Amino acid sequence: MSSELQHQCVSVHRRAMMAARSWRNNSVGDRLVLLKKLRREMALRASDIAELIQREDLALSLSAELLPTLDAMKFLENEGEKLLRPRRLGVRGRPLWMGTVDSEVHYEPHGTILIIAPSNYPFLLSAALAFQALVAGNAVVIKPAENESASLELLLEIMDEVGFPPDIIQLLATSVESSKVAVEHGFDKVIFTGSAETGRKVLASQAAKLKPSVVELSGNDAAVILEGADIERVAKLIAYGLCLNDGCTCISPRRLFVANSVLHDFVHALSAELIGAEEVMLGEAAKQRVNLTINQSLSAGASLAVGGFSETGAFSPCVLTDIEVAMPFCSEDLFAPVCGVIGYDDVSQLAELVNASPYALGASVYGPNEQAIRLAGKLDVGCITVNDLIVPTADPRVPFGGYKQSGFGTTRGREGLMEMVRAKTVLIRRGKFLGQLDTPITSHTSLIGNYIKMSHCSSWADRVRASMEFMKAWKNQTKK
Repeated sequence: MSSELQHQCVSVHRRAMMAARSWRNNSVGDRLVLLKKLRREMALRASDIAELIQREDLALSLSAELLPTLDAMKFLENEGEKLLRPRRLGVRGRPLWMGTVDSEVHYEPHGTILIIAPSNYPFLLSAALAFQALVAGNAVVIKPAENESASLELLLEIMDEVGFPPDIIQLLATSVESSKVAVEHGFDKVIFTGSAETGRKVLASQAAKLKPSVVELSGNDAAVILEGADIERVAKLIAYGLCLNDGCTCISPRRLFVANSVLHDFVHALSAELIGAEEVMLGEAAKQRVNLTINQSLSAGASLAVGGFSETGAFSPCVLTDIEVAMPFCSEDLFAPVCGVIGYDDVSQLAELVNASPYALGASVYGPNEQAIRLAGKLDVGCITVNDLIVPTADPRVPFGGYKQSGFGTTRGREGLMEMVRAKTVLIRRGKFLGQLDTPITSHTSLIGNYIKMSHCSSWADRVRASMEFMKAWKNQTKK
């Protein structure tokens, strides 16, 4: 690792720690005042920011990056102060023997948060998480995706203009090596979005230092099309999700479980939607993985309905049919516009088939609402949409995170904000009674034993008898 990167990381981390010490002394309300000023200025300059994101489609950058980021900021303004306020537990549920103890839960910032951003949504998945961390009282360091620092650099300029303190957010170099140096340096918490393979390396480094992490990792999302679904509508939705952001969306549909009674009509409708779709140029690693997985599937008996690689190496959105759950396709992390169709007859086995994948980031279910919602409750994934796809997850109120090899921890929503703090419990004894300091005597056995019975036995008769015995033991205790 280069000494220059090491030096940069040491310097950035030192400045972040100093900024965090000062920033945490500001009230949540004061932090939110600055956030509101920032949001309004960002709204005025949204097109300027979007133009700096490395994507040809400006409308997509505005709708998929700027709009949800601004909505996430507004959510924090509305809810942040209430969610981070110290919580007094009160009397309800307090054990009788804790009657003179008041309990409070305080929420404290971790200190320095490192955010390692992905390349597919480089602004949203940096800025939205950074603002949660800031509102909670942390300083933030972002390692942008490669070649994706320009929009974040403009963001930092705007933050400086509206009055955020220096160094409260800093950027690292965008190289892969920069991530390695930063993770090994010892930030108080790391938020990583990326592949399961890289996520394991991040977690290994964090585990060695006993530092916490949130990791949103690979996906191979299922879409389930039930009998009774509007086939034309579902085909349009799947085509949209498959092509969105050139197929580089973590919760794009990959495994399509389709009732055999409608399978032919669905494949025909989906293929019609994808014919003529824009080709994409995949990176070399993604190209090799997709090519290998498609060839393995074809060799195992799958068929190509539409799409694939052209002679120029460009890739058209691809649909494979006759896929089986045991094929490698169903356990691969494919970051490209490709999906596989799996026919089924028995609805009762659907949940088991869907849950067989090692990845469990998201899923979608299409069909009559009651049946679709019932199936959704059985799927072992982090986020499920019913009769829609991807777009509802942009609601700033909802948490997002995966299960199994798709990671753990939560970003966004209330739960995402609470990832940015640590709970600290404060217990206050009122009065002079300290029963634990009494010299243990035989009567304590009866006192405690009957207290347990009167508090926890199921029978009223048992509880009444225990209460009477408890009072006798208490009187005997106070006489001595």
